[in-house]
Amino acid sequence: MLNTSLAAARAEHASDDDSLTRLGVAYLTFARDNPALYRLMYEGCRDGEGLPRSAYALEGSAYRQLRDAMVVAGGQPADPIELELAAVAAWSATHGLAEIAGLSLLAPLKARLGSEEALLRAVFGQLGMCAQARPGSR
Repeated sequence: MLNTSLAAARAEHASDDDSLTRLGVAYLTFARDNPALYRLMYEGCRDGEGLPRSAYALEGSAYRQLRDAMVVAGGQPADPIELELAAVAAWSATHGLAEIAGLSLLAPLKARLGSEEALLRAVFGQLGMCAQARPGSR
């Protein structure tokens, strides 16, 4: 279900720079709309062995979609370590935001920005995830 949500977000027509933000918003929307499933998905990974290594290689997996979107946004597949580091950073930030997005602490920001999606997009903008995908951006 998560993979399908991310694929739909990637298929939307927008700039390549926006594709990473759309993926992040889709991930967070999935976590918000499916809280029990989302918790179950990651609870099994806490022992360090729960996420199968094939998840990184499977065509269409959430991780591959993120990494592929980073390449489209300018990431360098020729530098696999930098690309993987950028993907892990983006995934970590998005997962962390999924954990705190529903906190009442963020309600004033949501109200000032006009919506939850506007808040999420603004946070992703502050993280500079698109810049992370580009060569020489560090």
